[in-house]
Amino acid sequence: MFAKTNTLLNEKFEIKEDKEGWELNWRVLRIMTNIELGLEGKAEAQVEQFRKFITNNSANNYFSPRQKTIEKFLTLAMRKGFMFSQLNGKSQNCLELLSSGTEEYKWKSLSSELIPFHEWTENKMHSNLRVC
Repeated sequence: MFAKTNTLLNEKFEIKEDKEGWELNWRVLRIMTNIELGLEGKAEAQVEQFRKFITNNSANNYFSPRQKTIEKFLTLAMRKGFMFSQLNGKSQNCLELLSSGTEEYKWKSLSSELIPFHEWTENKMHSNLRVC
């Protein structure tokens, strides 16, 4: 399932001029898919591209506090080798914001964020803690 998703997400669609964040969340989905596939090297490169995308477009685009927090969380996770069970401190603060009901940070249905990032992250953190 993730391999097929990854193939589809690697096709570039004309979403660069969107106002709803489709380009940004397309990037997040690609990162999530590569993490699921165990392709940490690809995910790491994409997190760096994602960070640069936000930095380079901050004057031209409006990025929501939620989107900026997702970028910050992914950067912190990358520094830990995407070992979600080892995340704490700043990354926990990011996750708390993303999980909150605060208007500027909460997930919105029918938005460009197709998979609630905070739920996916929480599942990754708990799945890394399971004992086989």
